[in-house]
Amino acid sequence: MTPEQFTQALAQLGLKQADYARLIDVSQKTIWMWVSGRTAVPKLASEHLGLLLALDDLHRRYLGRRSTVVLDVAQPPNADLPSELPDQAADSAHS
Repeated sequence: MTPEQFTQALAQLGLKQADYARLIDVSQKTIWMWVSGRTAVPKLASEHLGLLLALDDLHRRYLGRRSTVVLDVAQPPNADLPSELPDQAADSAHS
């Protein structure tokens, strides 16, 4: 995947470079290195973007909307979850 194809795939998915960096747990500098062509886009990242594009296409075709996997990327993981899950709170209350 060329840097241009990588940038185009992110745009098609509505992702910013920072969003994709967070999604795959790499630094924003790593993404910049790929986009600038200083480092080749790894095959795994290329295949991952291809799968996200295919998933997004299926959602649009059959559900008439974008994939929530792609839309929820900008949210930090577990941003709206309580610090303790209900089962954990109950367990610690009985200890």
